Amino acid sequence: MTQDTLLPSTAAPPTVHQQVLAALLPALDNTWWRELPARPVWPASVFSVETAPEPGWCAGGGYDAHDVTVIVLSRSEPELDTLLPTGGVGSVRAALEAIPAYQWEVGCEDADYEDDAQVYARALIVRLRTPRYPTQG
Repeated sequence: MTQDTLLPSTAAPPTVHQQVLAALLPALDNTWWRELPARPVWPASVFSVETAPEPGWCAGGGYDAHDVTVIVLSRSEPELDTLLPTGGVGSVRAALEAIPAYQWEVGCEDADYEDDAQVYARALIVRLRTPRYPTQG
């Protein structure tokens, strides 16, 4: 799937993947779902979503919890700290916090990019929550 196929259509409400991509692209336009392209340019980010139902979160509600993992990569440590500091806000964290379904930050830590030891990486995991059975407006 490419960035274009994740962009929301006008026919249905946006998926969680579409919401995350739409939020991240203004913060870092080189953002990808699941994996980087074969020859990535820097800085870049890649994200994945893990979803589980939360039937007991709200009586009779039926909600899904989405743990979104975003990995930001850069050849420059100062650039990485600007995009996603371990503490503070940064443009990537602020973009995710602006998603209406945002609940909280699960954690943030340094990461490795095994393909190139010259690339700095940091992982951020946030929780989003959405109704399992969205209503149509």
